[in-house]
Amino acid sequence: MSNSSYHHGDLKNALIEAGIEMINEVGEEKLSLRKVAARCGVSNAAPYAHFSGKEEMIEEMQNYVTEKFMDSLKSAASQCENPYSEESVLKIGRAYILFFLQNPQYFSFLFAQPCMKAHLSLDDDGKDDFPPYQYFKEVLLEYDKYNEQNLTKDEQEIQIIHLWATVHGISAIATMKNVTWDKKWEEQLQILLR
Repeated sequence: MSNSSYHHGDLKNALIEAGIEMINEVGEEKLSLRKVAARCGVSNAAPYAHFSGKEEMIEEMQNYVTEKFMDSLKSAASQCENPYSEESVLKIGRAYILFFLQNPQYFSFLFAQPCMKAHLSLDDDGKDDFPPYQYFKEVLLEYDKYNEQNLTKDEQEIQIIHLWATVHGISAIATMKNVTWDKKWEEQLQILLR
C-alpha cells in the first residue's frame, strides 16, 4: 500500500487494509501498529486513535472483512424475488466466490484467523459460527424447507458441506497466486456451480 492510498477521513480503513496486507506478507507475529502506520505514511501514534493495541486492531480487521463479506452475500440474495429459490442459492454461491476473486487478500487473511469457526453438525446451535458460514447454512436449510426437499438431518449436513466445499474450494483455488487458468473465473462460475 503506497502512502498515496491514504486519504484524510478514512485512516481507520487504510490502517486495516495495510494490516491485512502485512499479515499476508509476513505473518501476524510481525504485525505492529508502528509498521502499519509507516505503510500508511502517518505518525506512530495515529493508529492509537482507532485501536488500543495489536489485538484490537486484528479483531477490527476480522470484523471489517466479515462485514464486507456478509454485505456481499446478502446483497446477492436481495436481488431475487424468492430468497429460498435455486436462483438465490446460486447467486449467493457466486457472490461468495466473486468476493474473494475481487479481494484475494481477504481469503488468506480471514481463513487463517481463529474467528473462523464452522460447526458442520446440525446438532450444534452454531451460535459462534463464522457469520457468512452461518448465513450460507441458514439459506440452504430454508431452501430445503421451502422446496419441500424432505431431507434427513444427515442428508442436509452432507448437502451443506458439499455446497460450501464447492464455493469455498473454488474461492481457494481462484485466489492462489501459483494457479493459472486461461479462462476468466467470473465467466465460468455459472458452469462450475451447476
